[in-house]
Amino acid sequence: MLRHKAHEVLAASALTKSDSTSSRNRKRDRSTAELHSDSDGDSSRQSDILSTFSASSKRARHDDAKHEASASGNFTAFREKGSKALKEQGDHALLLFLVGCGIPLSVVDSEFFKHFIATIQPKYHPPSSTTLRDTLVPNEASKLNVELIKELQSVRNLTLSFDGGKIRRPRGIYTATVTTPCERQSYLLDLNDASRVSHTANYISKEVLLPVIEKIGPENVSAVVSDNTGNTRKARELIVSMFPHILNFQDCCHEINLALLQINGLDEFREVCLSAFGLRMLQDVREILSYMHHSMYAMEHYNDARKALNIRTGLSHIGTTRFWTFVTAVDSIYQGLAAFRAIVADETLSLDIASRNHLFESHSVKAVQFEICLVRYLAVTMPFARAIRCLEESTITVSDVYAFWLGIMSRLECIMSGCHRAQLSTQTMEDIRAIANQRFKELLEAGPELDVYFAAFFLDPSELLRRVPP
Repeated sequence: MLRHKAHEVLAASALTKSDSTSSRNRKRDRSTAELHSDSDGDSSRQSDILSTFSASSKRARHDDAKHEASASGNFTAFREKGSKALKEQGDHALLLFLVGCGIPLSVVDSEFFKHFIATIQPKYHPPSSTTLRDTLVPNEASKLNVELIKELQSVRNLTLSFDGGKIRRPRGIYTATVTTPCERQSYLLDLNDASRVSHTANYISKEVLLPVIEKIGPENVSAVVSDNTGNTRKARELIVSMFPHILNFQDCCHEINLALLQINGLDEFREVCLSAFGLRMLQDVREILSYMHHSMYAMEHYNDARKALNIRTGLSHIGTTRFWTFVTAVDSIYQGLAAFRAIVADETLSLDIASRNHLFESHSVKAVQFEICLVRYLAVTMPFARAIRCLEESTITVSDVYAFWLGIMSRLECIMSGCHRAQLSTQTMEDIRAIANQRFKELLEAGPELDVYFAAFFLDPSELLRRVPP
């Protein structure tokens, strides 16, 4: 019976275990089914997510591609703008360098110049001389002219000066220059091509001067200046008749220069007639300078002797119409007499200075007479030459013009009075006085603005201080 109960317990236990196992199996089957069911749903969701992600990735890649293309385009544009800016800056700097230093534009076509630029900046390609001449220079000149006119329109008391001339071709030109009152800066506003036209006063006033005055404003111009030739003098008068407030001045330096021309023509100095010593002083000076400037052998030995004797002044040239250059030329020979005598005395050099060695021989009467002629000429003309050099400065005023003329007249009186330090002939001194008085009266006493010089001199603060007693 006990065994029977034991069997029942075991059977019940087995049944319970079996039921439990069946229950677990059923739960496992449900879980598995549910798991499969969930797995199928997850797969579907994952597929949806993957497809969404794939589409998003495609859009992102597309956007990235667009962004990269845009960035590449921006960089290319930036690079192109940078290259263009470099080109413009380089061209402008090159233009200023060439024009400011007076270098021919054709230098940019040289292979050496191109190699130089390629070495320091390979990305910069300089313009050709044709581009510089036909485009860059005219554009820069037009730009500067517009800016300059705009600036001058706000400045009062401007001085307008003009002059005629020619270029090498030759072609006639007229220049019009405006000078500011304070900084004394001079600006070339017009370079008029006056070739193949008659340079009458009407042409100069209407074609050269009037356009410049109208650009900067007639109210800003206070004076007009030129030399005193017939057409230029009449042109100034026409301008003053149109604008009565403008002062009419003739060029003081030109007037002094003409005085020197007259002095050079006196019998004692001029080139074609004999002086009191039988010398053609100015003609001799011309021939000596011409020989020295054309003979490298003679000039080298002269310069060696000049340096050995500590003579600082070299030989000068004589200009065509600048007659004060006669004075500087004569002075250069006078200062170098010792050097000339040294090279002439050296027989090993075998020099023949324009067949005028006798003028530099020691203890020679002709040499002494030549030196006296140089001293006389310089004594008379040096005051005029020095005045011209000073009056050509940009800071000179009308008061200074009057003061320098007084200085010239005072110096001439000192030379010709008393013991006649220059030892000039009576006729020469009378002629020099007549020349000086004539030019003084034309400029300061009979000129169109004769009162301006004296009034300016009288009211000049620096002159007032000089007249105050200590």
